[in-house]
Amino acid sequence: MHFHKKSLKIIAITFIVLLLSGSIVDLLARPGGGSSFRGGSRSYSSSRSSSSGGSYSSGGSLPVSGENVGFAFAVILIFVVVNGVKVYLKQSQEHSIISTPPKNTQNTLRSSKGDMLKKMKKSDENFSNILFIEFTTALYHKFHTFKGKPAFTTIAPFFSERLKNKQKNGSLSIGNVSEIVIGNIEIVSIELNRNIYDYLTVNIQANYTTTKNGNSQRRVTDEKWLLKRKKGVKSAAPELMRTLTCPSCGATANFSDSGHCAHCQTFIQGGEHQWMVESTTEKIETFSSHGLGHYEQETGTDYPTIVHDNLRNNIHNYLVDNNIPAWNDYFDQLKNVIVKPIFLKIYSAWSENKWNEARHLISDRLYDSYKFWITNYKQENLVNKLNDIEIGRIDLAHIDTDKYYETITVRIFASCYDYVENSRTGKLIGGSKRHKRVFSEYWSFVRRKGVQKDESKFDLNKCPNCGAPADKMGQAAECEYCGTKISFGDFSWVLAMIVQDEVYTV
Repeated sequence: MHFHKKSLKIIAITFIVLLLSGSIVDLLARPGGGSSFRGGSRSYSSSRSSSSGGSYSSGGSLPVSGENVGFAFAVILIFVVVNGVKVYLKQSQEHSIISTPPKNTQNTLRSSKGDMLKKMKKSDENFSNILFIEFTTALYHKFHTFKGKPAFTTIAPFFSERLKNKQKNGSLSIGNVSEIVIGNIEIVSIELNRNIYDYLTVNIQANYTTTKNGNSQRRVTDEKWLLKRKKGVKSAAPELMRTLTCPSCGATANFSDSGHCAHCQTFIQGGEHQWMVESTTEKIETFSSHGLGHYEQETGTDYPTIVHDNLRNNIHNYLVDNNIPAWNDYFDQLKNVIVKPIFLKIYSAWSENKWNEARHLISDRLYDSYKFWITNYKQENLVNKLNDIEIGRIDLAHIDTDKYYETITVRIFASCYDYVENSRTGKLIGGSKRHKRVFSEYWSFVRRKGVQKDESKFDLNKCPNCGAPADKMGQAAECEYCGTKISFGDFSWVLAMIVQDEVYTV
């Protein structure tokens, strides 16, 4: 869409009218109640409510505390906007404003990431992006929990000599680390056959609490990990990738100072049989819950849906693998029985602060991330309300399969009254109770390959394994009736990731 001189004049007038009427709150609102992974006004953008593992935004909008804007602010802003438009018109007679990112940029981003993973799977047919993320998540938790402590030796074969030396000289020690929450973790580059090792670079966005000499501090970290593995090594089975295990015998990781497994006594050379962390870099900030009611303008909702280049072929393969006769009928069923009910249930659980009710529907990492934000909202006596949610269309964006898992990514268009209020007084902190917020997000659903269960039999209120009521799942998403862990997707679809539309890439 392009805006020329006449359009810009209309925009300026409309902006002023909206500003004086108080409706500008919706234009300045942040996605989802205004929480950020850092806190304050700089944020990892997320779903309507918090960091969900999808994106980074360098927010900078002004915080809003209600639906009225002060007169002084209005006058200043009107002056800035009007003069800004005048300057723009004078300097850009021959130019136009493009409201979506250049298509060639989108294509480059998605093709490069898709090509990387395709090459990885060709080199290692057992490779699963989902399992690799679970492995790295487990490694991240152990690394930060054990660094600076004697227990670090139990996981030492997963780290390079340089990191082990830092552990020995005490430079890794920052006190006790607890309450680790990973907001987003993704592969950003893959280098195959470099020397005798393959390399993967991973970005990890997280926060955790450090306690030293009785003083506690919440830290936000943006880390880059370089992992390596000997060329030709194949990925292990799911049960050996979800936790840290001895690559030789499969027992829970427990190594001696010399690197020998405590169970089978095998010496484990780092990177020879499993991924090893070669190096880490990080940027650290102090977390603050100030600004949880802050909102930003919704961005990307008008962008075209990003569709994977090989989607048609992927659909065909998916139909064959699952003995499905027709895609359109199946996709309609998937939308109505899986996507919409899970979407509504998750947003209802968030809005009502009953997050455990959605435990069996989402992955462990996603659950922990959202739970962190609910806890912070409660501590600040805040609640993010998402009322009268309406789902518009649902677009198919991507289907991905590996040896162990199937992933279906859809883009969901929806709207709701999205606002934050004080849970004690009912005072409006941010957002609007009068104007619906329109948004879209990419949701990725995952299940174990080979689970050919009819979607029509899915019931989000029951355990997908034993059929008992899903009212006793607990923090670990284990059904108290059958003792089975549900959140891996071994029995039915679970939500693995939510990514904001302005930063989504295949």
